[in-house]
Amino acid sequence: MSKVKIKGNASGTGVLTIEAPNTNTDRTITLPDGTGELIQADASGNVGIGVTPESWNTAYNGVLEIGDGHILSHNDVGDGIELGANFYHDGTGHKRKSANEATRFYMSDGTYGFQVTGNGTADSAISWTTAMQINNDGQMDLAARNVTGANCAVIRTAGDGDHAGGVGSSGNGIAVATLGNGTNADDWAYVADVGYGQVLSSRFRGTHIGGISNWSTTTSFNTSSDYRLKENEVPMSGAITRLKELKPYRFNWKIEPDEEVDGFFAHEVTPVVPVAVTGEKDAVHPAILWNENDVMYSESDQEVKDGHKTTKDVKISRDLEKDLPEGVSFGDVRTPEKMRTQTIDHSKLVPLLTGALQEAVAKIEDLEKRIEILEAK
Repeated sequence: MSKVKIKGNASGTGVLTIEAPNTNTDRTITLPDGTGELIQADASGNVGIGVTPESWNTAYNGVLEIGDGHILSHNDVGDGIELGANFYHDGTGHKRKSANEATRFYMSDGTYGFQVTGNGTADSAISWTTAMQINNDGQMDLAARNVTGANCAVIRTAGDGDHAGGVGSSGNGIAVATLGNGTNADDWAYVADVGYGQVLSSRFRGTHIGGISNWSTTTSFNTSSDYRLKENEVPMSGAITRLKELKPYRFNWKIEPDEEVDGFFAHEVTPVVPVAVTGEKDAVHPAILWNENDVMYSESDQEVKDGHKTTKDVKISRDLEKDLPEGVSFGDVRTPEKMRTQTIDHSKLVPLLTGALQEAVAKIEDLEKRIEILEAK
């Protein structure tokens, strides 16, 4: 039979009190088999479970360390709470318990913060990076990453380490970015890189490719046209022939039956100026059908086993159909298909119009010369 030993210290005057609960129900504390001290406490009130607690600064009291690096502490400065891994505070600053990375979550003065740092050496000083902070005024700050002159907080998309999005500041305004490659800063594409007179600036791999700007009483919609971005240029020919293939119409939009406008059908422009059109003719977003994934298991489909709810044998489709809305069967349309409309950028037609006009002007000038020669005879 195991023994329980409570031992006093002859040189100490402190009293260890073990008090029974105020209840008629028995309470049991069971310690696991093993060697060494399971729980240790120091004179400052810091407790280690499975580990000897570090010598924390006196501003920290009631520190709980679990295992090799999990920390829960109370900080008198700002009446704060800290939770994290692989750090301690010795009075000069936070330091690593081991050479691994460290993380820290803190609550202080109504502010919540999440901090991280890379690996280092044991007992080395930590320089935290604040990944996110929620201030006591409700404002949330995200860590800034400086990429090609824009300070952006990176929000990485789950499941794909090479793509991310970011929001931050650039110059006098805002920067919203998408990251094409996590290792190459030049792969950032910026939108809303706002400066004085510039409403929106779009960049791709570090190069400005267009935007919207305003000045005084005008607004400009710009796209890149710098010769340094182009190659293999040749004079345009056959512009009139191509222009004649365009079919401008007078029409009204179905949503505005009383207003006639001028324009094109996007799919008819595609063979002539493909770059002006986005999307495909008659494209749709497919309909969504009712299927087994739309039916949730109900309470009656579960049983309690060892204190946990567990689903019974998986039901086949005909069993699940009773959980569908009345009059609905698997395979019925849940969300009907919707148009995936084509769009057109009319500005992309300008070069063709210019080329056709120049060809027409050349023909007119040639005819004028011929008429002058005939009239001179």
